[in-house]
Amino acid sequence: MLSKSHRLTKKEFIDVYKKKVFFTPFFAIHALCPISANESKFSVVVSKKIAKKAVTRNALKRRYYLALETYINKIQFPVWCVILVNKKGMEIEGTELDQELDKVLKIVEKTCSKM
Repeated sequence: MLSKSHRLTKKEFIDVYKKKVFFTPFFAIHALCPISANESKFSVVVSKKIAKKAVTRNALKRRYYLALETYINKIQFPVWCVILVNKKGMEIEGTELDQELDKVLKIVEKTCSKM
């Protein structure tokens, strides 16, 4: 699980949710490159439409947060991201999830470096 300092607050979440969106077959990422931030922050959203039971939603969030922990130290520019998991995102696990996150976060980081 990500530490509290690496998770978005409600106010930050609202700001990020209005920004750029990057789509994959498994999830969508809303990203913001804050100028004044020192570190990257993330949030994972799994709607009731995707997983009816809270236990399932929480397990999915834990899986994504666990995968994100490895990338926090690798990201050079501070990035705030909201990850919206879709139906296919429920089935992805392990190395496939890591590869997909790596691919998308590199694209997000490139866009932040251009700013």
